[in-house]
Amino acid sequence: MTGCFEACLAQSRFVAAWLLGARFVREQSRRTNAVARQLEKHRSLVTDSRFEAAVDLAKGGQWVIE
Repeated sequence: MTGCFEACLAQSRFVAAWLLGARFVREQSRRTNAVARQLEKHRSLVTDSRFEAAVDLAKGGQWVIE
């Protein structure tokens, strides 16, 4: 009888940990999306062409070594 209890307890702890992990990932995703929205909102304030070129390089996945 105790074997089943311990197995069920271990399984419920695993499920609880998984749910907490999923909640954490969901919260981080919301925060990331909020930051992205703020960047989109303030994108027009950036006028430095060097910064825009660096962003374009980063999006393209290119490396620049000087």
